[in-house]
Amino acid sequence: MNITRRKFLVTGAAAAGAIVSLGGTGLTLAGNGMNAVSRLSWADFQAHLNTDFTFAGTGSTVPLRLVDMEDTRPRTKKALGTGKECFVLKFYGPSKARLSQNTYAVSHSALGMFSLFIAPGPVSKTSQQSYFAVINRLTS
Repeated sequence: MNITRRKFLVTGAAAAGAIVSLGGTGLTLAGNGMNAVSRLSWADFQAHLNTDFTFAGTGSTVPLRLVDMEDTRPRTKKALGTGKECFVLKFYGPSKARLSQNTYAVSHSALGMFSLFIAPGPVSKTSQQSYFAVINRLTS
């Protein structure tokens, strides 16, 4: 996956703005039976590359396939195991049922339910709509 620094910063800023505007609830919907995405690591998502995730929006659900992941930590930090995770998830979905930039209730057969903020990207060469989710956090 080739994401420019500019695209990453724009997507990250949009994600941070959404979380702030939601009062910090962008990563979990506690009380609704949903688990925080913070419990899911790079390895959890990587084990489920090329599988479908169901994104539930306002009155509809859209299946998106996790097609790629990119570790976006600075190169000097990758080998050090600094206790930080920073990666981008790339999903493809149908071009007819487009999702807007928002936080969605997500379900996966192995990972369960969680909420995730996604932003639409360009349409692929195969006419599928791409979406990106940025995960940036400290790990214990």
